[in-house]
Amino acid sequence: MAKALRGIDISSWNTNNINWAWVASHYDFCIIKCTGGMGYRNPYYTEQLASARGAGLIVGHYHYAVESSLSTGNPMGPGGEAEAIRFLDEADILEGEIICLDLEDKQLPDDAEQWTLDFCQKVEEVTNTKPFIYSYKAFMEERNLTTEALSEYPLWYAFYWDSGKDSPIPRTIGAWEK
Repeated sequence: MAKALRGIDISSWNTNNINWAWVASHYDFCIIKCTGGMGYRNPYYTEQLASARGAGLIVGHYHYAVESSLSTGNPMGPGGEAEAIRFLDEADILEGEIICLDLEDKQLPDDAEQWTLDFCQKVEEVTNTKPFIYSYKAFMEERNLTTEALSEYPLWYAFYWDSGKDSPIPRTIGAWEK
């Protein structure tokens, strides 16, 4: 049976005051926030990335779509492809590392499928790596993010298990088979 990997995600909320030896002894991977929208960059990204790599963790990078809490004017900005280009300009992605798009911002359009496809297709075109889509069930359903076209990209979604429920393993969502 394959081993399940354990991981964490970190951002500027974690600063760089992280005990990386402890993290590496408890987790297999760490996904680090690099950018958000068209204007935010995690000020600790470079240090967090170097530390995670130095601890021997599998590393990933993520972009938070839109980041309207920091935007001025039109929070949608120029769109998914433009945000992908900005993310790729800022990120230090090595071959084989994980790439994720975090879709949670309430300013994404009600039908966010094309925005998401534009981002994912640009990232894949430039890196030859399919980015993961990260979100949660209710948001995905209300924003048209459960489509066949998007299921071409791996899904990592937030699932909060209640120990009173039957299984900690979530059911599939939308067009994803797993």
